[in-house]
Amino acid sequence: MTKSMDSVFLAAIVAELQALLPGSQVSKVCQPDADTLILHLWNGRATHSLLIGATPGRARMHLTQSRPANPAAPPRFCQLLRARLRVLTAVRQSPGQRLAELAFHGPDGAAYRLLAELHGRRPNLLLLTAEGRIIDALHRRPGALPGETCQAPQAPGAPPAGAAAEPRAELQPAILERDGVPRLVMAPRPVGDQHREPFFDRPSAAADAYYLADATVGRGSERARLQTLVSRAVKRCNQRLQRIEAEAAAMRQGEDWQRMGELLLAHLHQVRRGMTEVEVDDLFAGADAPRRRIPLDARLSPQENAQRLFQRSKKARRGLPHAERRRQETHEELAWLASVELALETAANGPELAAIAAELAEAGLLPKDRQPPRHRLPTPVQGIRESRSPGGYTIFWGTRNRANDYLSRHLCRAGDLWFHALDRPGCHLVLRCAEAVGPVAEADILYAAALAAGCSRAAGEGKAEVMVAEGRHVRKPQGALPGRVRVDQFRTVRVAPLQPG
Repeated sequence: MTKSMDSVFLAAIVAELQALLPGSQVSKVCQPDADTLILHLWNGRATHSLLIGATPGRARMHLTQSRPANPAAPPRFCQLLRARLRVLTAVRQSPGQRLAELAFHGPDGAAYRLLAELHGRRPNLLLLTAEGRIIDALHRRPGALPGETCQAPQAPGAPPAGAAAEPRAELQPAILERDGVPRLVMAPRPVGDQHREPFFDRPSAAADAYYLADATVGRGSERARLQTLVSRAVKRCNQRLQRIEAEAAAMRQGEDWQRMGELLLAHLHQVRRGMTEVEVDDLFAGADAPRRRIPLDARLSPQENAQRLFQRSKKARRGLPHAERRRQETHEELAWLASVELALETAANGPELAAIAAELAEAGLLPKDRQPPRHRLPTPVQGIRESRSPGGYTIFWGTRNRANDYLSRHLCRAGDLWFHALDRPGCHLVLRCAEAVGPVAEADILYAAALAAGCSRAAGEGKAEVMVAEGRHVRKPQGALPGRVRVDQFRTVRVAPLQPG
């Protein structure tokens, strides 16, 4: 089902923008995902954020209060608009069509047109010269390539009833139920208090609420791209773990091969070269045990077959610790990836996503051509948040793995209390109490534990187990992944998760 903005509602949006934005300075252009542009416009009184979305089935244009996270490096079309657009001079709509045009002046005084094609199966944005030559497009495709002349497209079908260049004054923006599905419409407000459908004072407010409630993001967002990388890494780790388990199961037969070799030596008089197997009494299993069948290599002598079994047993025993180490490393990597997934879900802006991308790049999970610039990355300290407990103690916690590392290694003192959700990815949290006189009140401990649970994967649970340890018992093993520590002694408390703020 399409949720694209219709021409009637677009006319109301254009009228709103015409009264508010002409003459505005372009302060910033952002492209949070492959289909969405946000222009931050200063009209002399306030900065307004104009969102233009070209997602198939969700094409729209309206002012927004949302602040989606942006990629570490601006995409191609975003860089072009930043270089060319300076002042918005006019906003227009083709009557009866989902086709809007924004006119700009550039830094050299040249005129530019940003054409928003919000109809059809493949919406698009095109930057044009004043004469209509295409400079570039958000999505390059035949008919929308640089250097071509833009042919103003006609929306299929006749204009909807009531469509006009100016919206009718008696209509108001609303989100109304139509056949059980919420719709973004311009409708007359009914008389009386019995009507409970939501109406809005401004079309952009209605559109912002409608698309925010839909919660569908555009294609190719930085967050989605990183989440795909992490999901693939988790899949590879699980496949590797299955192979390790299969190898370990085979290696555990080492003791059995040793026993078969000894039985073979004890029954050499029954074995001849050329035999493929031999059945002997199992001297290790007791008198009533069934006879043991031992497979043989017909090309080897009886003594060589026994030696071959001993060698296989020795190799298996030698490889078992190696398999156990690989299993432990894989479990550690899976735990680290789970913490990265949680950080991606809670990242609030582009710099935080860039810091996570840098961590993935260091782990070799991010292609070299997509790595964020190092000089733009936030420091670990910038990923640390602070609060106060009911008793006045300072509380610190990290929002991503690098911040957790810095917190546990540099801010946590031996006498402080350290918290982490038990068996759940989440933040490291420190209650600064090393210099406290007397024991810390249980209310402060439970409050800090609730915060730690609220900043973890257990945030949606009714109750969660949280580890509480003294700082002296928390250490980072050499070579461990970011955010991974070893806790030698701890106790647990059970609390209801508390969201920060």
